[in-house]
Amino acid sequence: MAGEGLTTLVSTHYMDEAERCERIVYLSDGHIVAQGAPDQVARNSGLVTYEATGEAIDEAARRLRQMSGVEAAAVFGRSVHVAGSDRAALERAIADFGDAALTWHEVEPRLEDVFIHLLSSSRHSREN
Repeated sequence: MAGEGLTTLVSTHYMDEAERCERIVYLSDGHIVAQGAPDQVARNSGLVTYEATGEAIDEAARRLRQMSGVEAAAVFGRSVHVAGSDRAALERAIADFGDAALTWHEVEPRLEDVFIHLLSSSRHSREN
């Protein structure tokens, strides 16, 4: 439809749907917090993202969310993504987490990581 000049507005919180859009806009409390092509929004987010696989992923995500330097932690299937804007602080948190049962590697931030990060940041701003 877009190829035929038709514009469609989609409102979704499913980032796999949003990734298929040509342009996205994130709104928080009626304010635009990010906009652009999905890959551009992810790339320009300033996030450093690591993925861990292993046992007890849900528990790991819960604990990681409480650690300094971790701005977002979310479970994706059998892995957990942690994200932060301060690489050194995030890497310190991962090192301090100390669970040898998890295998870590850096990954490109996904739209879902950015969405969770912005949602968490927005909540934190409203609370302060």
